[in-house]
Amino acid sequence: MKKGLLSLLALALTVVGCQNYDDQFDELTSQITSLQSTVDGLTGVTAAITTLQETVGGLVNSVGDISTGVGDNATTLQTVSATLADLLSQLDDVATSTDLDVISTTLAQVQADVRELLEGNSTINQNLTVNSEATLLYAETLVSTGTERPNVIVNGTVDFDTTGFSPEQQSRANEIAKKIATVLDDVTVISTSTLDFAFMTFVDADVTLTGGGADVTELRTVSTDFQSTEIGDIDYSYLSSVGGKLKIIAGDAGATNVNSITSVDFGTAKFGSITVGLAATAEHTINAPKATKVITGNAPVTIVTANAASEIKHNFNSPTVALTSLSITGSGSIDILAAKVTGGITLEGVKTSIIYASSLTSTNAFTMTTKVAQLHLPEITQASGAINATVVDLTKFERASAALNIAATDVDLTGATAIAVPLITHSGAGHVTITDANETGLAGAATTQITIKELSGPVTFPAGMAELHTIDITGKAATSGAAQNNLVTTSAAASITTITLGGTIDGLTSANNAKLKTVTTSGNLTDLNITGAVKLTAVNAGHSHISGDTAVTFVITGATALTSLDMSAVDKVKTITLTGNTKLSSITAPSTTTLAEAGAAVAVDISDGASLTGVFVPFKPEVPATETTPVIPAELAKVKQNSLKGLADWFDVHWGRQTATPTFNVDTALSSGTVNYASFNLASAAQGYGQAVTGTGSGTIQAGTTEKAEVDLIESE
Repeated sequence: MKKGLLSLLALALTVVGCQNYDDQFDELTSQITSLQSTVDGLTGVTAAITTLQETVGGLVNSVGDISTGVGDNATTLQTVSATLADLLSQLDDVATSTDLDVISTTLAQVQADVRELLEGNSTINQNLTVNSEATLLYAETLVSTGTERPNVIVNGTVDFDTTGFSPEQQSRANEIAKKIATVLDDVTVISTSTLDFAFMTFVDADVTLTGGGADVTELRTVSTDFQSTEIGDIDYSYLSSVGGKLKIIAGDAGATNVNSITSVDFGTAKFGSITVGLAATAEHTINAPKATKVITGNAPVTIVTANAASEIKHNFNSPTVALTSLSITGSGSIDILAAKVTGGITLEGVKTSIIYASSLTSTNAFTMTTKVAQLHLPEITQASGAINATVVDLTKFERASAALNIAATDVDLTGATAIAVPLITHSGAGHVTITDANETGLAGAATTQITIKELSGPVTFPAGMAELHTIDITGKAATSGAAQNNLVTTSAAASITTITLGGTIDGLTSANNAKLKTVTTSGNLTDLNITGAVKLTAVNAGHSHISGDTAVTFVITGATALTSLDMSAVDKVKTITLTGNTKLSSITAPSTTTLAEAGAAVAVDISDGASLTGVFVPFKPEVPATETTPVIPAELAKVKQNSLKGLADWFDVHWGRQTATPTFNVDTALSSGTVNYASFNLASAAQGYGQAVTGTGSGTIQAGTTEKAEVDLIESE
């Protein structure tokens, strides 16, 4: 019976309206509620049901001439009427509140069903206009404004103009605005006082707001265009989409002022276009120089002028549609979601600005006249123009489509591929990070630091890189069976102070780099050759040999400021040449964990090691036996020097195992008693070298072709 009643009520209400029937149910609900705890007052319930019977009777009269589609409507409604009569008679048998509750529950269900029908039937099939007392009165006959009244769908236009309204009229107009849920045509509002469209979520045409009084914060979707005049904080982040153009005019006609806009927020919703500024402002432009925040929404905005903005978010993120150009001016962080900009990009910030364009893959040219703190372009593959930032991230950059000038303290070009002709210069650039030696053409004369992450071929840093002071290279191991061929060479560089090598590198050749102070190695390296580094003070040798390559060589000459050298971390060493290092006073020998192959020529040359100091113990000849004393054997001369003892022990390990006899040519300053000697030659000549040792007793400490007696003279201090 319930469903049948629901259908018939819907049909009848369409014909005769709904407001009076709704009032009757409200009255019935009130009386039932007041009788929940007692059976007193049954007369009131009886009267309420009687009224309902009259309502159904009215429905019977209303549907009497309606064609079929829901059965015999009049007959069915007469049946319902009879049922209500039966309910009325049942009241005679009510003895307890429980009996009354049963009847109350049934009536409450009917009331809920009718409420559902009323709400479903709340459509105004005409235009709704409020611009005078007369139209206001008429609108009040179309829209029920009570709190229990349903919100309405307007199948037409909505036009509010409350100019000149009294406060009482404005209040009544506001009550009507609160009841509008959906509009299927244009919405136009002119009001400087509040009109709260508290439930309007959808407009299937244009929205035009003037005066700043309309509150449409519940609006989510506009099918075509949206226009508003306002100042201060412009916040439409609640919108889900505007199918056409969205335009905000700063103020009203005749009193427009873009400086009156304090913030702009369109969230991430999708818009056909967004324009903020004056009436004549070009489409796709946001002109709000005093705004402290600008969030563009997902719209193809091409110009953002917000000089005072500490936060700008350009949320256009179409993966297929490219912006034709982009110009952004701000004073803080700038986030750009666009993937492509076919024309140029102009970015103007301040020295503390941090700019992210994390999805941008390509653009024609950059223009940046002001240096910003950071520019992050991790996905861009090609560009040209000028980039001006302290830190630049171009991780996946492949090539410059034309000349690209990068003025940066730190720029990451690890994605760049080989370029035959340098297309990238660095005007005041600092730290440049690239992947391989083929990209060294990318580093301009003003580069101060260079990092190569995967060096696979030889690289030379010319003297023309006059500002280069730091080199940091990680070598890439050659493929199996291929020779390692990524020698690092730098010669006569004016400013190089620091060289750091890691990974797998063929070798380092550093010649006459007069300001070189520190060389640090790790990973695997074969040849270390440093000459003419007069300011070199530290060689931090932490590398090992390259498996399958020749043994390691150490050549350091002319490092007149170097005082110590520790080679203990390095194994498989064959050559140690340390000459002209006039202050080198401490040497730690290489590791013997892995030795050079037998075919390697092992050689030690510290032939001018006057900076090493030791003690010379002269030769003591044999003392013959006497009647009272035994013979005292001769004592060979001794050279007591810790650094030389370590080298001698390392040399001894190789003696007798190499195909070619190892060579040892070392000198040191020596003292004997109170006398100091500048060399082993002078000490041995003055103090007695000893005939028990093969040799002339002159020159350096050497190993002969068949014996190493002089080397064996060396002891620890």
